[in-house]
Amino acid sequence: MKLYGLTQDSSGKYKYKGKPLFYKLNIPGTLETREDIVKAYGSSYLKFNFAHFENTEEPGVMHPPMAGGVPDELGSLLFHIFVPSFNQLFKFNEKRVPYELVAEVEKDKLNFAVIFNNELIKIKPQLITQLVSFSKEEWANDEKVISIFNATKSLKNGVK
Repeated sequence: MKLYGLTQDSSGKYKYKGKPLFYKLNIPGTLETREDIVKAYGSSYLKFNFAHFENTEEPGVMHPPMAGGVPDELGSLLFHIFVPSFNQLFKFNEKRVPYELVAEVEKDKLNFAVIFNNELIKIKPQLITQLVSFSKEEWANDEKVISIFNATKSLKNGVK
């Protein structure tokens, strides 16, 4: 699994000369260490980790390692980050609950892909299931993840 492309701070809190900060990502997804494939009703899915964030972090937090602060051709700052946080992936909200991906996903600037038979296959934004927030304990419980995945998939398929 891979996440790559361009995004910006969804809170809008940080600016450079009145322009938003941009982040370039090229991140391989880290597979869970126990089981690679979790079976679910009617399908299966892979569990990956891309990001790290806590609900206590300030908007715009960047985790090292990173490179950046180079002005781009648009006159803004471009940071290369290797561990995205909440505001680089999800639309900002005060509770910091991931409920919707940043607009760059729909605009085809930030992409999710799967490496299959040595080919990078981009996942269409419409195929990404509805986002669900898990605690660390819930995420570690495969039965809980599978039941929520199945329920979310059923709801999505039932809505036309």
